[in-house]
Amino acid sequence: PVEEIPVQEEEPQMTAEPTTQAASDADHPAVDLGSDLTISEAESKKIEFDHIIDDGFAVKLNGSDIDQVDGAGIQLLAVLFKQAKKNDLELTWGPVSKELVNAVELMGLKEHLNMQDVEVEDDGEGSAWGLF
Repeated sequence: PVEEIPVQEEEPQMTAEPTTQAASDADHPAVDLGSDLTISEAESKKIEFDHIIDDGFAVKLNGSDIDQVDGAGIQLLAVLFKQAKKNDLELTWGPVSKELVNAVELMGLKEHLNMQDVEVEDDGEGSAWGLF
């Protein structure tokens, strides 16, 4: 006799229509970008960004903890925003670190990454460079 293996039924997946309209903060799930947006984190960030696009929800990015950022990290953000635009997905910014803003400005991608009016997180260090 052949033993019958019970088949587990999959739970229905929630689906949501992508939104292109401005929505309240409650409607924008926040995605924390962590403290490191560099090539060493590129693979895991790429996977995370792919999920953002695949989910199709409007998202608010939090870059306030980023203290290390390099060209690869900025490229990942550029691809994320390009894919979001292609898929009519709204991405907005929450607070961001001055390190992230400086890197984006240096690469000339402030408009592409929709960072014209971002709120820069105050790190409390002031502007006295080189004085410890």
